[in-house]
Amino acid sequence: MPLFDHWTQLASFAIAAIAFTCSVASYRVSRRALKLSEEKDRRLAPNLKIVVENSLSIERDREAFYILYLSILNQSDASNSIASCELRLNYHREDGTTGNFYLGHNPSLSTEIENLKARPLTIPFRLSAHEIHTGIAIFKFDREPFEHLRIDSHEVVVLDTSGIEKIRPTNLLGALPNG
Repeated sequence: MPLFDHWTQLASFAIAAIAFTCSVASYRVSRRALKLSEEKDRRLAPNLKIVVENSLSIERDREAFYILYLSILNQSDASNSIASCELRLNYHREDGTTGNFYLGHNPSLSTEIENLKARPLTIPFRLSAHEIHTGIAIFKFDREPFEHLRIDSHEVVVLDTSGIEKIRPTNLLGALPNG
């Protein structure tokens, strides 16, 4: 049988082989495009990092001031904003029940503290992509209603405008009453 008699079958086979090669190449390109798109979405997702650089407590009469020097890093490729900053205290009562309460950051408390040189965080504030914002968070704690509580732990809770909380433990435990 001469090869010329089956030229249509050979041409069909060659076209099928070319189509298969093109489809494999197209599949690989689409998989790569999907990975790039997923990576971009991951980089654009809100991603904050909170670092407690230093902490200080100042006690006066029945109240205490807790001052945290914070660095807040936006690790995302998109801008973000900080909506609130709080100090959460987790405690045990004498009867064994547990609970927590929040102290809100109040920058106006800086006027009540002598020789405070660092700049208080003004919340809300905007963070551009990969920007770091530093400053102090000031919390005032009236100890009298909580004298019979054992403070177990405390964290800085930062809420961004996406509604995502970032929680960072602090090292104030020794400075807190009954800590």
